[in-house]
Amino acid sequence: MERWQIASIALVAALFLIQVGVWFPQTETINSADEPIDREVDFTVEPIFGQTDDEGRIKVIFHCQATLTGMGNPDVEWSLVKGNREIAIFEEGDASDPCGDTWYLEPGTYTLRTFKTDGIRYDQSIEIHTMDEVAGHLRFTALLIGLILLLKKED
Repeated sequence: MERWQIASIALVAALFLIQVGVWFPQTETINSADEPIDREVDFTVEPIFGQTDDEGRIKVIFHCQATLTGMGNPDVEWSLVKGNREIAIFEEGDASDPCGDTWYLEPGTYTLRTFKTDGIRYDQSIEIHTMDEVAGHLRFTALLIGLILLLKKED
């Protein structure tokens, strides 16, 4: 097998890995309905190669579903905090409805505070879409390398 063929296979594999990173973002489980509620969970948003959107932020999707397990206050409440500043809040939500949200966050460490009420458990997770911003640059770089290999092969 010639060098340009090996390099082409490597480029296709790299493009596939980039796409898989976009399809399946970094996911972190915060709470599970099978376990007691972790009231305060810290997570960090860090860009790959420093790449963020035009406003310096990264897309984070918060998945949340509450489950009533008994009697008590059925209200769902959480807040997203960075330092001493409240970024987002959800109050008096119905436990039968999804309680998630989509955030565009600057790099840094955040705290998700879930307010515990009797008789409620949560399935909560976050997806940090770090590959979304860098994928276009990596694809373009792979295209340029592919064109260079194609032109060199023809020489």
